[in-house]
Amino acid sequence: MKHLILIFTLLLLTSLSVKSQTYELGVFTGGSNFIGDVGSTRYIDPTSLAYGGIFKWNRSPRHSFRASFLKSNIKSSDHNSSDPRRKARNYNFTQNITEISTGIEFNFTDFDLHSYKSQFSFYLYSGLNFLTFEEYYLDPISNSLKNNDSRNWSLSIPITIGLKTRLSHNLILGFEAGVRYAFTDALDGSKPKNKDINTNIFGNTNSNDWYTF
Repeated sequence: MKHLILIFTLLLLTSLSVKSQTYELGVFTGGSNFIGDVGSTRYIDPTSLAYGGIFKWNRSPRHSFRASFLKSNIKSSDHNSSDPRRKARNYNFTQNITEISTGIEFNFTDFDLHSYKSQFSFYLYSGLNFLTFEEYYLDPISNSLKNNDSRNWSLSIPITIGLKTRLSHNLILGFEAGVRYAFTDALDGSKPKNKDINTNIFGNTNSNDWYTF
């Protein structure tokens, strides 16, 4: 039941329509989780708080240009995995992710902010993200993940589905769940981008990391 509630509250977005309902400015709060070589193998299992802001430029009732700024301290632990091999090694980390995203949101049905009637629509969002993250590595001496006290960056692609409804003339409420495919395998320290770090590579090196908001 806990996971069901977290999925439905993964994102809470309240938007204030301004300038004749052309632009929206909103806040984001919900959950996040990591999908990779450390921790649970469940795809949607929000365990960490995520928050940020979203801006939309509504170009038509069917699509909007969108930008967002999101942050989360994503926690992942092998203790929560159903894989006995992961439980035995017991790796864990807390990854501080900052994401800037831009892309296009498509509505399944017309969502016209110039209309005063109640509306709702399912929607899809995708684009390109720029993210910064802490650099972890596997210490061969202690056989544990260590923070290198430095940050790195990468790109990711968001794949998001959501539902939004208009509560009043100036207020919109939205719920969404989105996964991000990162162009790096370094979020969990399994393959650090910094080649100077003395570390052991582990996990599936042919598969990059994912995370959700």
